[in-house]
Parts: sequence; C-alpha cells; structure tokens
Amino acid sequence: MQIQPATLSRKYINRESLEQNKHRCDVWYTVYPDAIHQLIADKKEKEVYGLTVVSAEKLFEKSLSELQSILAAFEYAPGDFSNTHVVAVDPRYTFVPDALFESQQPEGYLDLIQPKAKWNSVHYDRISALQLVDVYQMSDLFFGAARLVFPGANVRHYAGILAEAFLKTTVKNQPERLFVHFQEKGMDIFRYDNGKLVYHNYFPFEADTDIVYFILSVAEVMQFKSNQWEVMLSGNLASDNSLLALMKKYIPQVLLLKRQDLWQVPALMREIPEHQYFIESAGLLCAS
Repeated sequence: MQIQPATLSRKYINRESLEQNKHRCDVWYTVYPDAIHQLIADKKEKEVYGLTVVSAEKLFEKSLSELQSILAAFEYAPGDFSNTHVVAVDPRYTFVPDALFESQQPEGYLDLIQPKAKWNSVHYDRISALQLVDVYQMSDLFFGAARLVFPGANVRHYAGILAEAFLKTTVKNQPERLFVHFQEKGMDIFRYDNGKLVYHNYFPFEADTDIVYFILSVAEVMQFKSNQWEVMLSGNLASDNSLLALMKKYIPQVLLLKRQDLWQVPALMREIPEHQYFIESAGLLCAS
C-alpha cells in the first residue's frame, strides 16, 4: 500500500483573513502517533483558515517538555484562539451502547479486546447522536501532558468523531455502503442503517490483499447483495494508489469521500485530495 510520505511541515493558511478573525476561531489539534495536525476554523461562519502538519515520532510517549517543544513549531499557539480541541488517534477502543454503559469501571469493556497496557489509563466519550460510548485507552504520559499544554481543552478520541461525522454524511435511500477510513497501519470500517451504526471495527493490515479480504468479509457478514454495494474511502490513501485498482476488481463500487460544502476552505487547501485529513474534517462536522 502506498502511504503518503511524512514531511517536517505542511502549511495551508489564509494568513491575512486569519489575522483579522482569529479571536473568534477555534483550533483543533489532531494527534497521531507520528504527527500533529493543527486546524483553525470559525465555527459560527463555517470557514477554515488554515491547516498545519508537524511530524514527530512516538508522540504518545513524549514528556511535557518534549510536547511543548513540538508545539513551538506551529506558527500559532492554543492561546491565540477562543477554544481548543484535542483529538487523539489511537486504535485501542471499543463502542458500548449508552444504556448498558457503567462508568465505574470502563476498563472492563476493553479487557477482552485491548487489555490495558502499562502506564495507560482508560477514558470514554459519549456519542449522543448514536447513543453509544467510545471507550479507549491512552498513555498516561500523553494525557497528563496534554492537559497541561492545552488547558481547558476538549479532549476526545477519534473513533467517536468519525462515527458521528460519517453518520452526518449518510442520506436516505443510500445504497449498501461501508465507510473505510485508512490510517498508516490499519483501517476503521463503519456501517449505518436507518441512522444507526450497525457495525464498526478496526483492522490492522500488512498488505493490500489484507485490506480487500477484510472488506469483503464485512460485506459478507452484512449480507450485502453481490453487485449492489459500495465502499466510501477516506484518510491516508493516495488517489493513484494501486490498492484502488485491486479493490475495484472485487468490490462493485469504490468511491473517495468528497469534502462537505458546509465549510469554506482556503484556496491552498483545495490542492489536498478531499478524502484526506478526514478526521480533521470530522471535527468540523461534529461542531456544526
């Protein structure tokens, strides 16, 4: 699978407009294992002013001083904006129906799937639109440092945001569809039916054939009709990827997710393929 190459920094900023309006903007920091993405937007006017990507290895293992040093690479600081949001991208999670969730011992829901690692703790976010709870584990070192570096920030896990955002992109009479979001070493698959999330899972992969196998397995479990279903792709996937050609041999319809028209984006950001950076776009959809 062709993964987008890492870079030290990418900037897509409408600086002139941002300087005039940053006092009313929110900032989102999406933290991956190897990069932090900073997205700046005005929720009220639904306008994006900039996206900056800074790469760094083993981000969830960074100390407070190391995390502060990395954030110094950004042109703008959290304190420049009205509200700060932090989204942690770590695939060690599960969803639990809200009606069955007991908050006293959330780690119990993860034990069979992702036993809690040393120096990690379990957290949870409620997904009110789906009546689910996103239960996940996170490095104590990172979680503690994030609370200090981003005081007062709204800290959330990526899976709940993806689930809510994909729900907002579904329409009535939609064909049988799987949403597939790619990360560097794995993918999240979501399936909705009549406004309800009926399937979700995270699959680690090593080869393109793994990806096709997992998608076909989910389609079989969902009992899709052999020639009337589709996959909607987003995330870390090159548009000219050989994987797409392989998928089209076995899957009736393969589509790349389009950017929502609800938000205006800087001209520089229009050069980014619309299906990429979807977790960042998901944060905006959830804020709408």
